[in-house]
Amino acid sequence: MSIRVDVYKGLQGGGIVKATSSRDLGRNEALVQITHSGVCGTNEHVRYLPIGLGHDDVGIVKEIGPDVTSVQVGDRVGFER
Repeated sequence: MSIRVDVYKGLQGGGIVKATSSRDLGRNEALVQITHSGVCGTNEHVRYLPIGLGHDDVGIVKEIGPDVTSVQVGDRVGFER
């Protein structure tokens, strides 16, 4: 199953840009819509790199691969990235 992901990234001169990509969800993966994300001082050093910032996330499981057994669609989960 193909999924589309939107990530918002900082720009060198300030502001925010939306980046979109897509790929297939793996058999052992879950797609989580992040609702809350912790941001710390470390993010200050990389805020202008082309990466999504934050860690210690909380969100809702939106899709799961066929081999996922530990969560179900609709579950609220917390994770680190």
